Amino acid sequence: MRHALIGFAFLVAGCQSSPPASPPGPPAPMGSSLSVEIGIPAIAAGVEETVCTTVQLPNTTDIDVTQLVAVLAPGSHHLILYRSTETVEAPTPTPCMPFEGIAAGIVPILIAEKASTTVQLPTGVAYHFPPNQMVRLEAHYLNASTATIAGKGTVTLAVAPAGQTYLAADLMLMGSLKQLSGAGVPPDTQAFTLDPGFYDGAGKIDLTALKLFALTGHEHHLGAEVTVSKSTSLTDPGTMLYDDKSWDNPELKSFDDAHLLTFAAGEGLRWQCTYDSMDAVPKPTDVTHFGLSAVSNEMCFVWAYYFPSVGHLIMGADGAFQ
Repeated sequence: MRHALIGFAFLVAGCQSSPPASPPGPPAPMGSSLSVEIGIPAIAAGVEETVCTTVQLPNTTDIDVTQLVAVLAPGSHHLILYRSTETVEAPTPTPCMPFEGIAAGIVPILIAEKASTTVQLPTGVAYHFPPNQMVRLEAHYLNASTATIAGKGTVTLAVAPAGQTYLAADLMLMGSLKQLSGAGVPPDTQAFTLDPGFYDGAGKIDLTALKLFALTGHEHHLGAEVTVSKSTSLTDPGTMLYDDKSWDNPELKSFDDAHLLTFAAGEGLRWQCTYDSMDAVPKPTDVTHFGLSAVSNEMCFVWAYYFPSVGHLIMGADGAFQ
């Protein structure tokens, strides 16, 4: 889809009951893997487009996935892998709305924003897939060059050997929507910083029962910095966890088995986004508000990978959006 031509109504999804840990399945070979990919043969200079495909994984038995590796060609702003409830494959890349299937139970399990992204799940934690699981791939392309390019993204899923039980992993999404939608980012501003956002479960999620193993920030072309800290409130700077200054190649911060991120009562995540429109190309001539286009709009999001699962996505209904 050409983002400059669209509007956006964000879907709101509450928490769902935690899926049970997966039972041991039939034997699977050590080190086996499955791959899915999406691409557009030709993306013209200056074009921004989001496309989706739905495909069936080729596994014929239950599997547990303990690592995901995404490789993106130049021009890819992000690639999202979803667990899908769809029943019919649609392998041809087709213009789509980002996040459009969430309300129907199509839930994200990976967002990749770098040329190469590896999500290593902790020991004893996995994404479980039944035979021939349907997945959706959503690719957002932005060709900022002067030549036509080919867009492509590949996700490889490492299949764990069967015979053990795994805790279910999931994703949380938090972000600053209200301030971006209201005040927005003024033009010709070198350092415009949003008010901080904070999420501690808001009486709906017990963060003390969860462990985070990775997180990443998300801004668009005015983005100058995303910071995330473990904190007790909007006003508490807390302990810095994440400080990234690259809007188009943000870091995926990973926590290994010995350093998984946990929370005490009253603690949560505090985030803040800063923008710089002075050197932007094209230079904004008006206030920039929240939206889908990486050229025309802005975002301030934090994605957090966690276990054990208590729901697919934490969104506005649960107070995660500030």
